Amino acid sequence: MRRYIKSMDLRLPKLYYDAADLDEIDFTSLPDRVVIKPHNGWSYDAVMLIDGERDLLSGARFSRAALPTFCRRTLASASAAFNPRIIEEFVEDYDSKFAIPRDFMPLKKTRILKLPGAYLSSSPLALGI
Repeated sequence: MRRYIKSMDLRLPKLYYDAADLDEIDFTSLPDRVVIKPHNGWSYDAVMLIDGERDLLSGARFSRAALPTFCRRTLASASAAFNPRIIEEFVEDYDSKFAIPRDFMPLKKTRILKLPGAYLSSSPLALGI
């Protein structure tokens, strides 16, 4: 999906990791706000919107040192075993009333309206729309 969106000359969130295993990720190097998700999932199954020491989707709280354990537990509870894992920039919604940003996904045969400063996510996460 990232390649498809790039081909449309649209901005994407910064990609921090595209890892086959959580052991490849240096969690201490991540910014406070990140999105951690399976590479090929659906809906928001096993997606984590990390804001400091809290996952905005589940409401779970954890210490920053416990983030790797929280990720393992979340991914293990998903309906399927997803590999690899993507960690990317947490892009805030242009409307500040949305703590969880809405996601806009381009679909083939759909006209895309490019908004100045808008980002498109690399995977579907239809929240708040």
